[in-house]
Amino acid sequence: MVRVPRGAEKWPRFGPRVGRLGLHSVLSIPLLLRTTPVGVITVYSHAKDAFFDVDGEIAERYAPPAAAVLYSAQLRERDRQRVVELTKALEVRPQVDRAVGIMMSRTAKSPEQALASLRQMSNVRQVKVAALASEMVEEAVRRARQRRAVRSDE
Repeated sequence: MVRVPRGAEKWPRFGPRVGRLGLHSVLSIPLLLRTTPVGVITVYSHAKDAFFDVDGEIAERYAPPAAAVLYSAQLRERDRQRVVELTKALEVRPQVDRAVGIMMSRTAKSPEQALASLRQMSNVRQVKVAALASEMVEEAVRRARQRRAVRSDE
């Protein structure tokens, strides 16, 4: 804990601004997991000189378990985000595979070359590969239906 005594203006512009907001004391404890910072606990008070050394000591006692809980929550959120990304990838992959097949049939390229072309097209058009793939499949289906309609009219 770092205690900045009254009058020791470490931040000459910040102090007066937060003072006008009614915040006159702050207690801030870093949350470290071993030596890696994972967060910070910061407590503000309207009272001047609201925190004492014992308050910092108590906060420091709770900092290690709080750091572990916060780190665990961060890992859980990262994993949740990864699951969302992978689920989305599984949903769009069939459409990308269809678009690759369409490109292969039109250009006689290998699957790898067709996918590379699809990626290049998405970069040039500045759209996601999945969106471009969906557009290509919809266009191919539309053209196929038109051809079928023409043949059935003959």
